[in-house]
Amino acid sequence: MWQQLLRQALGVLVTTITRDVSKSAPEWYSELKSWWTGKCIAIIGPTASGKNSFFNKLKRENAPTEHIQTRGAEEVGTFKFTWPLPDKTEVYFKCKNSINVGGEIDERERYWLQSCSGADVIFYLIDLDRLSNNPDETKDRIKSDFKWIASNISQFKANSSIHILTSKVDMLLNGCQDPSGIEEKISKGLECYLEDIEGSAKKILGVYFHKITGISPISMTDSYIFSIYFTAVLRTVFKSKAI
Repeated sequence: MWQQLLRQALGVLVTTITRDVSKSAPEWYSELKSWWTGKCIAIIGPTASGKNSFFNKLKRENAPTEHIQTRGAEEVGTFKFTWPLPDKTEVYFKCKNSINVGGEIDERERYWLQSCSGADVIFYLIDLDRLSNNPDETKDRIKSDFKWIASNISQFKANSSIHILTSKVDMLLNGCQDPSGIEEKISKGLECYLEDIEGSAKKILGVYFHKITGISPISMTDSYIFSIYFTAVLRTVFKSKAI
């Protein structure tokens, strides 16, 4: 299932890069904007998975040049942002009372619920570079986080959803100059992990597995690239929730 969702997201990504608006089904833009407007989000994940960079990109700020570990729960407050869509319109967001939390296990136990309980959409970040270079330890941590979600999900909003983001996906694009090859490059690079991650999520989350809307790549390298990936993420979450 996730492989299909990933390919759908990457199809939007390629369309956006090549500016071929005619292939991007513009009829869903107004519904997407309506659904996402005013949504409250939470961003969680292990230490150094890209949470601070994600927050900064949403606020149109530069990503940190080096990792600064978050300890405790930092009140980010309400902030507004817009993102351009391929039809040259913008989608408007208002993130209310967002909270930035650390990724260590003790921080998870103390603060993640504070962030997740009020969120409509929870983004869970996985460090693809770490998953590639240290797969066993990283997979164990992912399973541990899924167990935390399973234990606390009853306290989340009834209609909330979880979307998995694989950060640092740039490592898969080395030497890829042709936009039309991006979908295959990323998909092949991720498919060796998708089965394990999806299998773990199904086994651990059980009846709550349906709350996961899929898995998408994300990049924090610069604002333009981030906006392309994020557009694909917005569509994937929206399409999953609109079914």
